[in-house]
Amino acid sequence: MPYVSVIKNKESQYPNERCNNKLFGVYEGVGDADILDYINSHEIKKIAVTYDSLERLITLLLEKGIDVYNDYYLLVDEYHILFNSYAFRNRAIKSVLKYSPLFKEVTYMTATPIEEQFMLKELKHLPVVEVQWENVIPVTVKPIVTNQPIRIVCKLIKDVINGKTFGNLHFFVNSVELIADAIRISGLSPKQVRVICSANEKVGKGKKTNQRKLGDNYKIESTTDDVKQINFYTSTCFEGCDIYDKNGKVYIVSDKGKSHTLLDISTLVI
Repeated sequence: MPYVSVIKNKESQYPNERCNNKLFGVYEGVGDADILDYINSHEIKKIAVTYDSLERLITLLLEKGIDVYNDYYLLVDEYHILFNSYAFRNRAIKSVLKYSPLFKEVTYMTATPIEEQFMLKELKHLPVVEVQWENVIPVTVKPIVTNQPIRIVCKLIKDVINGKTFGNLHFFVNSVELIADAIRISGLSPKQVRVICSANEKVGKGKKTNQRKLGDNYKIESTTDDVKQINFYTSTCFEGCDIYDKNGKVYIVSDKGKSHTLLDISTLVI
């Protein structure tokens, strides 16, 4: 699992504690004692962990005499991220590639397969299995070309708010600044909009936190909160998070003036 938001999203969907089949998430704030308490109190053990914390989890279990590599099955989800994030998350990716072959059983899984020529050399020898789902609803992508993405976003929001179009809008855009501008220009109230982005308070000198960019009235939410009429998502939950909305309309926003909003058409957009 790549991000904390993905793990929390999966935890919220999983069978509850009474089923003794709880999915346990490991991320910042979850201590060794919490992990061991889960291990000792559950017959069926299912642990979701970020790429960064996999080594920590394995080390802890080995220290407690648990035969991790033979007793546990490893699933590396969203494995295309190993390639897409190799340059700027090198340590975390290398850690996954170091420990995963040690498991008796391991599966690398993704709904966004990458071309064979881009497959990491550590994975090229593995057999590939393609799952064909039945009753798949085809998705039609309609491009909207514009030099002013913020203008189009605000127009879409205005039409929904004024009842000219139907449905809830879900905007995927990796820019909190653009999100804040859209909220301000559209005059959205906190009841109308849900923003999901990183809540990390550690930023560089002179830089604002995401909460400050949005303003105190617009609290950063999560995928476990209720869907609203207008929803914004940054890269913190681009991949792996499940969002349920029968009336949802999805828009991917890319601004050529902001490199961090640009997405690869052959991998990330899919």
